[in-house]
Amino acid sequence: VASADIMAQFMDRAQGLLGDPSDASTVFATLDPVFAAFGALAIDPASALRRSSTLSDLQTMLSQFDTTGQELQALRDEAHSRVQASVAEANSLLGAIAKLNTSIQRSTIAGSQASEAETEQQRMIDRLSEIMDVRAQTRSLGGVELRTSDGMLLVDTDAAQLGFSSVDNGEPYPALIIKAPRASAETPFETHLQGGELKGLLKT
Repeated sequence: VASADIMAQFMDRAQGLLGDPSDASTVFATLDPVFAAFGALAIDPASALRRSSTLSDLQTMLSQFDTTGQELQALRDEAHSRVQASVAEANSLLGAIAKLNTSIQRSTIAGSQASEAETEQQRMIDRLSEIMDVRAQTRSLGGVELRTSDGMLLVDTDAAQLGFSSVDNGEPYPALIIKAPRASAETPFETHLQGGELKGLLKT
């Protein structure tokens, strides 16, 4: 749901930049005058006035295309900025959930209540599940083990770390990667995401 909501927001804004085809001020409206001008010019190619009018209409169309292209690129840049913010928040939540696992486990071993820590941990898991798809399994000594829907480990006693690859992938933005708990190797992460705000932003 979160993924679809994010995509809908950005698609609505992109549609707003392109505009309604019936609106005279949109990028679509610049096409008809150009076609009409070239049609008129074909009838009388020697006319300096028609050549000038055609060139003017063509320049107007190209200028509108350029402006719209820049606006769409700004929208993509915004999506990437939000990806970075979501990754930072996810890392913070993963780390905090792992720390609470340690705290809950100590309380369990000591025979004391850990309800406050468990409530806080559940709140964090709820928020994390909005950012990315996760599934939780209760650990024998308390706390949770978190994995992606396809089984990649995110949290046990330690937390995975999300980041961006330093390897040039030929795309405008670096690829999303993950380091599993206690691992040093980077693994591409986008294919492991099946939902959440982060998935929606990456698909935008």
